[in-house]
Amino acid sequence: MPEDSHGPSGKWNPRYLAYAKCQGFPDPDAMLAKDEERYPGGKMCGFILWIDAKWSEWATVTGHPRSKDRNAPLWPEDHVAFDAWLAEST
Repeated sequence: MPEDSHGPSGKWNPRYLAYAKCQGFPDPDAMLAKDEERYPGGKMCGFILWIDAKWSEWATVTGHPRSKDRNAPLWPEDHVAFDAWLAEST
């Protein structure tokens, strides 16, 4: 995964961009502001819940061991496959 920062002055993590897009916010800054309203004191909560659900969905769709065992390891190649799947499915 590329080394990205997040925030109004930095580059956005591609996974966060997919989250914002799925929520109907093409502007990630607007998504962050909305989540700050939704989750006071935890503005990344919405993203964390969404990305966790996406990892579970990916594991189920691909038959990854994580679909049955939350502690199954994720290897670098799993992250590459997940990112490709996420880009395709969002």
